[in-house]
Amino acid sequence: MFRFILSAVWLGLCFVASPASAWVEDVVAETERAANEARCVGYTALNDMVYVLNAPADRSIMSAEEERTAMIDLTRALGTNGRFAVTHGRALQLEAGRLANTAEGRRQLSATLERLSDAAITVFFEPYAREASVVRAEVTLLVRRDDNRKTILACTPKVWVDVSVGSGVGPADPGRSLEERARAFVSEYFELWSQPGHLTYAQTANYFADRVDFYERSFDHGQIYDERSGIARRWPYRTYDLLENTVSVKCGNSICDFYAKYDWDYTGETGDRRADRHVIRLRLRIEGADFKIIFEDDHD
Repeated sequence: MFRFILSAVWLGLCFVASPASAWVEDVVAETERAANEARCVGYTALNDMVYVLNAPADRSIMSAEEERTAMIDLTRALGTNGRFAVTHGRALQLEAGRLANTAEGRRQLSATLERLSDAAITVFFEPYAREASVVRAEVTLLVRRDDNRKTILACTPKVWVDVSVGSGVGPADPGRSLEERARAFVSEYFELWSQPGHLTYAQTANYFADRVDFYERSFDHGQIYDERSGIARRWPYRTYDLLENTVSVKCGNSICDFYAKYDWDYTGETGDRRADRHVIRLRLRIEGADFKIIFEDDHD
């Protein structure tokens, strides 16, 4: 029978456990029906792989923390229903991010993308609306089969789900103070920037306002992305560690000011390395259910 390997790709990095709910059961049931040929006429399994992909949500709809939690809930449910063998992680995404922009690197990237597209079923999760603490999402199963040695799309069943989440980082969440939520947002931002390889434009836009006072210059998303991409190309392996005992957060009138010291460590492709300790100052503005950075600087 089917054996499945799941691999999840997303921009969120903070993990919060939560029990699986009705929406997860609906997706698992739909995956079962697809695997049992109930959704595809004449369907024969292409291979034993299922790939779970989620579109990065508008952060006013679903925070990175909520998004990551939802994907983990789904993976757990698929892995514990007695049928699916599940592997969860960002392995293929990170592999692509580590590859050099050379002929060999591009060949390896092409091979990586082929592995992604060769999955028998891709479960595509896309949030599209939010009402209070409920996120509405469309889940599409891209079911593939072999047709005379060519991979073709057999069918694309859909299920629409309501995902119950916390009320995000906005002021309606009674569980944590605004300062605590701002601190979690910055920790997530540092964890994202510590991922090896390159960031995407969408990841940059998720954290920054449309216009940012960025190290004494007025930058838009594209300019920030260009600046950060240059660093990522020169230093593909980076770590940023906040010094927790230096963190200061003050919030008021939908604005939070964040200050901390942090240690950074860069390593290049050839093994060259740099490390130091710096200061970071951020000003965060609440937008919908999340924050946006409107100011970043390193003045002490």
